[in-house]
Amino acid sequence: MNIEITNIPVLETKHYLLRGIKEEDAKTLLLFMGDKKTMQYITPHPVRTESEMREEIAKYLERFAEKKEIPWVILNKETKEIVGQFRFHKLDLWHRKTEIGAIIREEYQKKGFYVKCGGGLNQPITFFISCCQRIFFFNLSKPLIP
Repeated sequence: MNIEITNIPVLETKHYLLRGIKEEDAKTLLLFMGDKKTMQYITPHPVRTESEMREEIAKYLERFAEKKEIPWVILNKETKEIVGQFRFHKLDLWHRKTEIGAIIREEYQKKGFYVKCGGGLNQPITFFISCCQRIFFFNLSKPLIP
């Protein structure tokens, strides 16, 4: 099966929007991707500067172009602020499998984010299941529900 993903799809729930990550997101992403507490279960060395965050975003987009990853940011539709990052990484279209990573800003953790999302993170999973068989959940910074 030849799967073509040329653009990062925009996915929507009642309260949240997932759109492709952009270099302009670096400053906002740094707020939580550079936070040791938020990143404690993901890496001992989170990004420290906006420049480092831009480099990470460039790597995400490069891996997307290589069909190895699909990176999104999660936006609160009401406030328009970025509340997290969601990625399919270690994407293998030949074997039809991926791992999923989500990092949610601390102020959205333990507040029913996933419930408010209406299980909305299932939408990209459903999108991907249409062309893949196996998905591995990995890298949640903290439980999404208290």
